[in-house]
Amino acid sequence: TRGITHVSSKGDGRCLISNSKDQTLGLGGVGGAGRDTNEQKLGPDDGRVMTFTGHRIFQSLIRCYFSPEATTAQRFIYSGSSDGRVCIYDVTTGSLVHELKEQRSTVRDVSWHPHMPMVCASSWDGSIVKYEP
Repeated sequence: TRGITHVSSKGDGRCLISNSKDQTLGLGGVGGAGRDTNEQKLGPDDGRVMTFTGHRIFQSLIRCYFSPEATTAQRFIYSGSSDGRVCIYDVTTGSLVHELKEQRSTVRDVSWHPHMPMVCASSWDGSIVKYEP
């Protein structure tokens, strides 16, 4: 079944993303979501416009977010993963474009600095890792 573990807004009043226990991250819309409303039902009757796969969700609520407007124009979606990775997806193509892996435990939450090329991730084992280019 598709139990939702987290929902996050793009902040534009139109787009939402959600992580689900079925190992997917869904991009959906409120109203027109910036697209023709007929395009909203491209997913399996759940309102998804696009589905992203590659990260893992087991035994925990793992969060997902849009990347910062100021530095990336919110072109990416990112999520933690139960296998210790941070997964970064391209919103326009749906592709997994980066995997950051330095943690051994489930990455539950991730934060992308709003003005610098820096991502911090926290995991179940209590570690916090900072990723910089």
